Amino acid sequence: MSKKALAPRLSRNSFLFDPVDFVFARIVRSIMTSDIKLSRSGDQPWGFRLSGGADFSFPLTVVRVTMGGLAHKAGLQAGDVVIGLNGEPLQQLTHGEAHNRLVNAGNDLELTVVRDLIHKVAK
Repeated sequence: MSKKALAPRLSRNSFLFDPVDFVFARIVRSIMTSDIKLSRSGDQPWGFRLSGGADFSFPLTVVRVTMGGLAHKAGLQAGDVVIGLNGEPLQQLTHGEAHNRLVNAGNDLELTVVRDLIHKVAK
């Protein structure tokens, strides 16, 4: 997303910032994107569960991480929104399509996730 897309827009009717756009821009800036790399041998489970997808009109979101599992050790957290897999965007995929890509990814995954800093700091 470009910096211009994240910047508050001027109101059509004045030279003041639109407060809704300003608040949205601040929220977007409070979000961090991380790359989580996982490697496994054999049929070892990745250790996380996703919910959502384009067919649910909800982003692919990590809803469970197995304590001590590969995903947990790599830093994946419940609540992370997965937006990429091995450099490919996932936002437009159905849950089933995303699942198939994970299953067929082999033994190395790089997940691009969005994590809300405000939520994590509040914990």
